[in-house]
Amino acid sequence: MSKIERIQQLVETGRKKYIVELDRQIEMLEGTLERLKTEFEQSLGQDIYRSAHRLKGSAPTFGLNRVGEIAEHLCALWDWTNGVSQDDRTESLVPILKETHNHLIRLKIEHEIAKTQSELLGKEIVCEPIPQGGLGRLLLIDDDDILRSYLAEEFAMCGYEVDEAADVQTAKRKLYENRYDLMLLDLMMYPQSGYEMFKFLKEDPAMKWIPLIVLSGRTDVQDKVRCLRAGAEDYVTKPFQFEELEARVNNVIMRNRQFDQVAFRDGLTGAYNRRYFDHQLLIEVEWAKRDEEPIALAFLDIDKFKSVNDTHGHHCGDLVLQGLAALLQQNLRATDLLARYGGEEFVVLMPRTNALTAKLALERVLDIVRREVIARTPNHNFQITFSSGIADWKPGMHAHDLVHLADTAMYQAKQEGRNRVVCAEQG
Repeated sequence: MSKIERIQQLVETGRKKYIVELDRQIEMLEGTLERLKTEFEQSLGQDIYRSAHRLKGSAPTFGLNRVGEIAEHLCALWDWTNGVSQDDRTESLVPILKETHNHLIRLKIEHEIAKTQSELLGKEIVCEPIPQGGLGRLLLIDDDDILRSYLAEEFAMCGYEVDEAADVQTAKRKLYENRYDLMLLDLMMYPQSGYEMFKFLKEDPAMKWIPLIVLSGRTDVQDKVRCLRAGAEDYVTKPFQFEELEARVNNVIMRNRQFDQVAFRDGLTGAYNRRYFDHQLLIEVEWAKRDEEPIALAFLDIDKFKSVNDTHGHHCGDLVLQGLAALLQQNLRATDLLARYGGEEFVVLMPRTNALTAKLALERVLDIVRREVIARTPNHNFQITFSSGIADWKPGMHAHDLVHLADTAMYQAKQEGRNRVVCAEQG
């Protein structure tokens, strides 16, 4: 083992121990906070400060920079307890307690992410590849045409896909038309300020997860605080160095992809998981109601999958699942959402698509599956087929009705001989 490998091993061992300690510290902080809600004791405030100070100093050593940042905020909130007596304390603890509670929630999220990443270390995870020609898709929202065009060109040269919006209304329209990895928002725009975007994003459940970085010529602390509390990931003041801005953008996108992988992806296939699919289906149905746009849902089941497991073992079955997921992802549209529904079942949510168009798309994919070797081992090449049912959403239909119709159509495809795509019969 090389020196570098030994150092990496030591860091990872220390990181695992630190994650356990972080869980203990969070539990202690929560207990202290509950006691403070009942009665103020200066020593309890000092306990919070000391715990946060310890976390702030050690977290970055193990790559948990966000934990360090949260702990730094907690230190700032409770530093006053080290210099005043109980009688001289602030007039009201309510805002401090509320903000402390919010920071503890963030700490718990960071702990869960770190814990899951540590558990997955060393395991092979199938990740969705970054779209060809791009590190991510950005939406630049700024009414300064020159600066916006410059940034668009710079980010495009770095390998990002970039869309532009000169005002809030254009930005809203583009957000409904495309999926973005991150938004860059100027605050001071006309006729609507950038603050209008915060309100819009907060009210739409499909938009509030898109990370946002504020670009502003104002250095006022209150503006920064207002934006960060409203949900901004970062606040960058103009003028700025592009290299620094790009680094911040890349960090946010990479972090979100890691979170996405841990929270919303199936660990075996890299497709979205059932939880994310259920959430996104509800959102797409709401959009369909509002915009009067069609939605199609395809339910897929691998034919005779049990025989693969029984004859060749579950490892080979896993390889087949991974191979099919990869092939589906490569041959579906970027706007289609692929999820593993359970076992050997997959679902494909296809916005702005009717049942007939979806059927043609799935038949094209099935034709590719029939001809391709889906997985290989030293002793065997695996070729499969699948049965699929298609249904499209109709006004008045609930989301779970759409799933039921597609599932029923899939079983009809099985009964008719497998290896086919069938549309649901809808009255």
